[in-house]
Amino acid sequence: MNTLIPFNASLTLNRKIGRYTLVYGELVIEQRICEFLSTYGTVTGINLEEYLSNTADNYDTVRIPLSTCGTMIELDIQHFLAFKKLYEEEMQQLQLEDMLIRLKIQIPSEALIFV
Repeated sequence: MNTLIPFNASLTLNRKIGRYTLVYGELVIEQRICEFLSTYGTVTGINLEEYLSNTADNYDTVRIPLSTCGTMIELDIQHFLAFKKLYEEEMQQLQLEDMLIRLKIQIPSEALIFV
């Protein structure tokens, strides 16, 4: 019987230093903006149907690069979906902020946090 392990991760942007901090369990990784974008591109580009339809052992987990120096994590499919959602939500927030800046609308950064 498989046990459902809760996905416990957070992704926060420190605007002063221009880095994201990814906390996944006990792992803490700082990502530059370009590394965040690379990870986002990876998670959105993975063909999930291929993983779900293939019964080979190497399709039980997904390897995701987190840095340009080779740091990777390996997630099962269930945690990968939650990880993907985490990065998609952050990208959506960045796109919203970009749109507001382009329209010259000023909103305090605390108001932009999605709940």
